[in-house]
Amino acid sequence: MKQVHESRIPAETLEIYQQLSRRGEARERVTESNVADLTKLADRDGHTILAQELREWSANCQPPPEEPAPGG
Repeated sequence: MKQVHESRIPAETLEIYQQLSRRGEARERVTESNVADLTKLADRDGHTILAQELREWSANCQPPPEEPAPGG
């Protein structure tokens, strides 16, 4: 697994991660822009349940694949 460099992760995301991993709080602060970093941090630290929940959250936010135009 690649190492996660916290210096590349915004301070706000690190704060959210601390709240999620230690107290189970701040779920309302997870967004499409920070969920990937939060998942990487959870994987790094062995928080398997949190990492899985974040993956599920991310999957639910993905737009449906574009359907081909009729006749094309």
